[in-house]
Amino acid sequence: QFAEPGTALRHYLARNRKGALASSLEPLAALFEAIGPSEGSVPAMVEMVRQYYEPIAVRHFDDHPKRLKDLEFLAQWVSQYDQLTTMLTDLTLEPPEFRGASGDRDRAGVLTLSTIHSAKGLEWRAVFVITAAEGRFPSAYAAFRDDDLEEELRLFYVAATRAQDYLLVTYAMSYGNSWGGDYAGGPSPFLHGISTEHLRRFNAESFNLNQLDCRSAGPRRKSRADSGRRVDPWRPGQRVVHASFGEGTILASADERLVVAFDASGKKILDSRHAPLHLVND
Repeated sequence: QFAEPGTALRHYLARNRKGALASSLEPLAALFEAIGPSEGSVPAMVEMVRQYYEPIAVRHFDDHPKRLKDLEFLAQWVSQYDQLTTMLTDLTLEPPEFRGASGDRDRAGVLTLSTIHSAKGLEWRAVFVITAAEGRFPSAYAAFRDDDLEEELRLFYVAATRAQDYLLVTYAMSYGNSWGGDYAGGPSPFLHGISTEHLRRFNAESFNLNQLDCRSAGPRRKSRADSGRRVDPWRPGQRVVHASFGEGTILASADERLVVAFDASGKKILDSRHAPLHLVND
């Protein structure tokens, strides 16, 4: 059970009725009382907030026209909601694109920072997915929970498909930890499921941003270095059969480790060197 909005503020004003601070806080306390329970009309709540905030913005901020424009946008956006809880859930999972953000995206030379959740439904010509390293994406904790691993694989797909022309995925070769030490890193197991035909590999010494040509998004021919790389026989999407778990589908491959979704027993992480695993079509 949570306290009603403004309860602490009302308690403060009850003890401190005099002074400039109390006078300035009275309208805010009245706003909390007017908004009341969360089952009230969402557009009406936003309108009350606008009426409270508009004179404050005009009085204290030089950029008040932009601030008030954002409130107008918010009022239009919330008009589709009847319940506050539904609006807050959608706002958390996928924030709307406000005027300032959309204006930045249209200007050349501007870098947009975004979480994967916030990027859903959007596209950019070039996208950088950072820290796509083993133990980071997917996280070390997700490797032990089937639902978490599936969710992170879905998020990686969302991130990768935000790119219209060019996708750059980065990871560090080593990471520091909270105890002051370092541990070796490596690419995310999700990356091993991408065909080498569609990959160009760089390291910190050889990478040059000018090498990237976003105008061409087609597959690249294999280089000599690629042709000498060991071919991993396991690829995402392959149907396999296990002596104990039965048939399943490979979701991800990282060196000798496989993430397999078995039809009868769910997801398992296996060592392909020792697991009694075979391709279904063998």
